Amino acid sequence: MWTSKNSEDRVILELFNVALQVEYPWKLTEITFDDHEQAWHLFMDFERGSEFVCPLCGGTCKAYDADKKQWRHLDFWDWKTYMHARVPRVDCKACNKITEGPVKWSSPGAHFTYSFE
Repeated sequence: MWTSKNSEDRVILELFNVALQVEYPWKLTEITFDDHEQAWHLFMDFERGSEFVCPLCGGTCKAYDADKKQWRHLDFWDWKTYMHARVPRVDCKACNKITEGPVKWSSPGAHFTYSFE
């Protein structure tokens, strides 16, 4: 098993950041390659207190809590690729609701991934 926690492998981490078009507040925190499964595992996260857009009203709100989810992404270099992330629920003061925050790679128009629990 290979992991991106080695400081010499920052180039691969940056390569995936560019390929995935990672945008704030999201960040790619870890990458592992499972030799047995022949698959990349990409771990996305956000910092505590990050703000997201409310999917109902478009207002900016803080993450209330988060659920762990995973998705199957397009293959990278003929290897399966899975994305793992804590998906925020946002507490919107404008519409007074708590809803799941937007995840770019899991939006309705993103046909290249699917969620599985």
